[in-house]
Amino acid sequence: MKRKHRSNPAVDEAEAGGRAIAIEEGISALVFAYAADHDYLAGVQRLDHELLDTINRMVAHLEVSCHRIADWEKAILTGYEVWRTLNERGGGVVEFDMTRQSLKVA
Repeated sequence: MKRKHRSNPAVDEAEAGGRAIAIEEGISALVFAYAADHDYLAGVQRLDHELLDTINRMVAHLEVSCHRIADWEKAILTGYEVWRTLNERGGGVVEFDMTRQSLKVA
């Protein structure tokens, strides 16, 4: 059906190529710097709108642009909750349930 982005080389390059990888790394660095400045998000329930808006603009031309700002916020807060738990325990097993959209340390 030629519906996957891999059927279009230009889209494939933008979505899975070097630019997308660089954007992913940039978002990771941006969020990590933000988290480091905010006690790795311990006790944080809402992220600054400016951070979320920046992420949204960075991915505007990628497939993940379909996600809402609230989705990014939930993913970041949940990810750092798991990261803090792993750090406190000195490791552990991470369970991801795609159906329930949950991530936790077992």
